Amino acid sequence: MRRIQDRYIELGELKNLVARYVRAERSVSTRRNYEADWNMLRAWCQSSGREFPPCGETITLYFAYLLSCGHKVSSVNRRLSSFRYYFRQQGLPVPDLSVAAALLAGARRELRQRPKKAGAFSTAQLSQMCAALGRRPIDIRDRTILVLGFASGLRASEMAALDMDDVAFHDAGIVITIRRSKTDQEGKGRMIGVFRGEGELCPVEALADWLEIRGAHPGPLIWGCSRSRLRPGRRISWEVVHKAVRRAAAAIGLDPLRYGAHSLRASFVTAAAARGAHPIAIMQVTGHKNVATVAGYIRPDVFAFKTARAL
Repeated sequence: MRRIQDRYIELGELKNLVARYVRAERSVSTRRNYEADWNMLRAWCQSSGREFPPCGETITLYFAYLLSCGHKVSSVNRRLSSFRYYFRQQGLPVPDLSVAAALLAGARRELRQRPKKAGAFSTAQLSQMCAALGRRPIDIRDRTILVLGFASGLRASEMAALDMDDVAFHDAGIVITIRRSKTDQEGKGRMIGVFRGEGELCPVEALADWLEIRGAHPGPLIWGCSRSRLRPGRRISWEVVHKAVRRAAAAIGLDPLRYGAHSLRASFVTAAAARGAHPIAIMQVTGHKNVATVAGYIRPDVFAFKTARAL
């Protein structure tokens, strides 16, 4: 049995290592949101003359204030997790938040807020969106975002994180390697196949069209663009996907406020379900861990079900 050699490490170095790994428990975007929540709470406490760090009563009053200002219950509920996280990060005891949790449960029952879901579009509408695009670099890039997003079911953040090395062309289509995602924070990764399509809805042709102007340089697969020129090497964000979808929706007369970055994923799941794909097969592509979550992405046509007609 091999003996592990002793190594002297200063206590400060060990503490820094602990802090680093504890921070890595949450993604960068989650930590950013938690920090924003904590800073907003701090500002409210200062403006209202409440103590900070706050007690459970102060947090409950803050939640009531947010609800009175029109914040969604789901948005306020997220702050329970962010505040618990920050108390632990600061080495402070977590206050009793049972009354705050009861407040949110009561608000959820009384207000009965329906979650706002991004709309899904059909293949016919996607075809119209692509036809409305021109041949400027931003148009070619947006078509790639729309068609590849629809065909792959990728999250906007996953599409934005793709590099050139993550995509491989094959006879049947494209193989995409997703190295990390919302439900895979440890970076185990997964690979999905995207089949060829027909005409302007073919993700292989759309991507190849984009690569003709992008080139084969390493780095981010999809670059930022202004209306007149490329921004080589600049990685897009999920907001770029969001704006591309809304522009495309508005171009064919749809209400852009009903659509966004999540519409591509919802459209993929809806189209797959309509064609009889098994939920497990859909989950293997989307990376979902729960069937109920996948079902929440389906935007069915209520008149597609003929049960009521038989009554």
